[in-house]
Amino acid sequence: LRRSGAKGGGSRSLFKIAMNKFSKPFRALGKTRRKEVEDTQFHELKWKNDHGNLRVFSADCEKLVHTRNPQPDPCPPCSTVLSSKAFKNTLNKRTKDSKNAIYTNKRYKDQVIGEIYARTIGLQDIIEEPNTPCIRYAQGALEGKYDNTVFNGLVEAMVTKVEREERGVGMQNFKYAPAYDEFCNVLRISSPAAYRAFQEQLPGRSERSFR
Repeated sequence: LRRSGAKGGGSRSLFKIAMNKFSKPFRALGKTRRKEVEDTQFHELKWKNDHGNLRVFSADCEKLVHTRNPQPDPCPPCSTVLSSKAFKNTLNKRTKDSKNAIYTNKRYKDQVIGEIYARTIGLQDIIEEPNTPCIRYAQGALEGKYDNTVFNGLVEAMVTKVEREERGVGMQNFKYAPAYDEFCNVLRISSPAAYRAFQEQLPGRSERSFR
């Protein structure tokens, strides 16, 4: 269940349902008929995935098992799912590499649930504005695209400065990244006035601390 956002399985493919209902492949159908085929597939599910509790139930689950065991066995319909060829084939499918997860079929990406989850953990702005320079930089940094140690040091210092200001503390005892610290020192030596102007906009050690 951690590998897929599918709501369940065991139903016919979209292609087979489309050919049966409309004698056309799914991709050749209009939007309305595609929705009809998708609804048919959903109602044909043989099992349903409960991602929240990491459980799988038969679509015909009896919902009640009479037993004295503290860990009850599944009901007959759920047991049938467990032993079915379709379910075993699904379990044996290889998990996609994380880098290829972005290409997952959109039908297995529950956008509504994703947006609700993003709001609850403070990521709504990232979801709604995914193409801003800051988001692109964060994605590139996570992928290891940026190896400019001076700039990365600047980003670290700027983020830390803002976080400390929010807590009401300064940059005392903060250790700047070596490459960024060296850049600041070279700038200070070359032009103290330029370094002071630099410090008015960006974080950096005081001139006295370099001595």
